[in-house]
Amino acid sequence: MFKCRGCAYDTVVGNRRPTSVIALVLLAALAAALASNSRAPGIHGRVEEVVRDGSTTLRTVPRAGVDVLIVWRGDLLDNPVDSSRICLGAVHIMTNGDGSFSQPGWWKAPTWPPVTDVTVSAYAYSPGFMSVGPLFLTDEEAKLLKPNVHLIRRDFRAPSREEWLQASEGCGGSPGAP
Repeated sequence: MFKCRGCAYDTVVGNRRPTSVIALVLLAALAAALASNSRAPGIHGRVEEVVRDGSTTLRTVPRAGVDVLIVWRGDLLDNPVDSSRICLGAVHIMTNGDGSFSQPGWWKAPTWPPVTDVTVSAYAYSPGFMSVGPLFLTDEEAKLLKPNVHLIRRDFRAPSREEWLQASEGCGGSPGAP
């Protein structure tokens, strides 16, 4: 028997308790990693067109019938040094009468290697319009930004709908979507 200093009990050398605790901790960490890739967040928002009243004031108007591409991405933990950002799925929806859209999140069975940091993005498309992201906003348009609102403006060279939808082809369809 080995008497542990400061311990209130005797410990038998070779006791399997520490090994069991370590195994349980590792198993819990593995379960958490696998569970983290089984859920993807949903998204909701609105698409609004930037219009100019007269020649001076900009405002936004909700746009119905706009194509919205929803894309889920995550980090594939296949390499401990450098993980790969991969596309997990994509789905095409349209805005309703008030310019809003909503796509629920989804769940799928865990995979190996695990996928972490799952994010969702939305991209708006309407013929003759350009989706205006943060890099392409004018200072005046930036003042119109609101959470969960995607701005579009008329553009002379917008991609065709077919070109736009091709962006989702390599992404694997719509996971968990009905």
